[in-house]
Amino acid sequence: MIAVWFRADLRTTDNPALTRAYELSEQLKLPIVAVYISSSSQWERHGLGHARVDFECRSVAALSSRLSSLNIPLKWVDVPLYADVPARLLAWCVDHGITHLLANRQYEWNEVERDRSCHRLLRNNKIAIEWFHDQCLVAPDLLKTQDGGFYTVFTPYKKKLIKHLIDQPIGVLSALAPIKIHSNICADPMPERFGAYVSTPHLHDDWPAGEQAALSRLLDFCSDDVAHYNGLRDFPSKNATSRLAAYLAVGAISARQCWLASVRAEGGQTMHDGVDMWQNELIWRDFYRHVMVGYPRISRNQPFQTKTQHIQWRNDRSQFKAWCEGQTGFPIVDAAMRCLNATGWMHNRLRMIVAMFLVKDLLIDWRWGEHYFASQLIDFDLASNNGGWQWSASTGTDAVPYFRIFNPVLQSRKFDPEGHFIRQWVPELRHCPAAHIHQPLPLDAPSYASPIVNHAQAREFTLAAFKAIQSHN
Repeated sequence: MIAVWFRADLRTTDNPALTRAYELSEQLKLPIVAVYISSSSQWERHGLGHARVDFECRSVAALSSRLSSLNIPLKWVDVPLYADVPARLLAWCVDHGITHLLANRQYEWNEVERDRSCHRLLRNNKIAIEWFHDQCLVAPDLLKTQDGGFYTVFTPYKKKLIKHLIDQPIGVLSALAPIKIHSNICADPMPERFGAYVSTPHLHDDWPAGEQAALSRLLDFCSDDVAHYNGLRDFPSKNATSRLAAYLAVGAISARQCWLASVRAEGGQTMHDGVDMWQNELIWRDFYRHVMVGYPRISRNQPFQTKTQHIQWRNDRSQFKAWCEGQTGFPIVDAAMRCLNATGWMHNRLRMIVAMFLVKDLLIDWRWGEHYFASQLIDFDLASNNGGWQWSASTGTDAVPYFRIFNPVLQSRKFDPEGHFIRQWVPELRHCPAAHIHQPLPLDAPSYASPIVNHAQAREFTLAAFKAIQSHN
C-alpha cells in the first residue's frame, strides 16, 4: 500500500506528494492511504497558540472530507513529540502494509531533523520514501549566487527568481479524480482538538478552513481587491489584503496557485501595479524560506546577524506586558495589539509598527515579540514571522538599518489618518477628535493609558545600544 504523509500541505489540489502517489498507484496497482501526525506537545514547545492549532485541526478535518471524495482514507496518529515520530511512523507503516511513503518537505530545523530520522529508519526497514518540494514557487535551495551560496539580499534573489519563472514557467498539477483502487481501510474520525489546545469558535466565521475556502478567497481577491492592492495595502482600516497567509501556512493552498491566479488577473495598468506588488509579497515568502534553509540558525532562536547577540536589551517586563495588552499609550500600537488578541490576525503594516516599537522604543529582545506573535497569530509561519521580526529589529538578512526607527505617531497619521482603525479597537478614544487621536491629550481621553516611553529619548537610547555592537564580528 502507498501512504501519503500530510503535514503543511493540507490540500488535494496541486499537491506533489499526492500526485506522485496516484502515479505509483497506477503503476503498482496499489491503493492509497493518507496519514496525518499531530504533535501537540512539540507545538507547545514551539509556542504555537490556540488559534493557529485550531485552524490546523479544522483544516485536517476539511482535508479528510476531500480525500474521502477521492476514495482515500485519512488516518490520524497522535505523537506528542517529534523525537518519537520515526518509531511510531514505522510501526504504523508495518501495521498497514505500507511499501511506499510520500511526503512534501518542511524546512524548519526540528522538522528537518525529524524527517531525516524517519528517512533512515524507514529505508532501513525496506520502506521506500520520497520527498518533494512544495511550499515555495521554486525549491528553496535551487537559486544560488554566482559563488554558489544562498542569497542574503532580497532584490537580487527576486531578480533571479523572476528570470527563472520566465525561463521555466510554473504550473499547477492536474486535478485528481477518485482513485480506482480502493483500500479496505476506514478513515479515522478527526479530533475536535489536538492535545491541550482548545477550539477558537469566535474565529471560525472569519477563517473557514479547507482548500475550497482558500481557493474562494484567492479568486475573490484576484478578481477585485488585487487591482487596488498597491494603493491600499498599507491602510489597516481598508479590507485590501488577501488574508491568505493562514491558508498558505497550513498548505490549504499553494504558492503556485496564488502566483498563477495573480498572473491571470493582470489587465490594465492599475491592475498590473497591484499584481506586481502582491507577487512581491509571495517572493518575500519564498525568500525567507530560502534564507531559513541556507542559514538554519534562524529557526533555532538565533539572529541572522550574529553580532546583534551582543545588544544589551532592557527587557522591562512591565512594559512588555503593556505592549502585549495594548496599553502602551500609543494608540496605533494599542489598537493593533488589541486587534491581534481578539482576532488572531494583524495587518502587515501594523506588524511592522508594533515590532519596531517593541524593539526600538522599548529595547525589548525581538524574540519576545516573535514568540508572542506565534502564540496569537492564526497565520503563524516560522519563516515569515521570524523574517518579519528580524527585519524590524535590524538583526536579520536584508533588514532595515538599525538607525531607521519608526515614529509610531507619524506612522499612525500616515496610515490611519482619520483614526478609523484606532476608534474600532480603542474605545477609550472613540470620541477623541481626529486632530488628537494619534497622540491624545489627557483631557481628550482621561481613561486611556499614558505613554509608557518617550519616543525621542528611547530613539537615542536604542541608537546607542546598536552603535555599541558595531565593532563585533
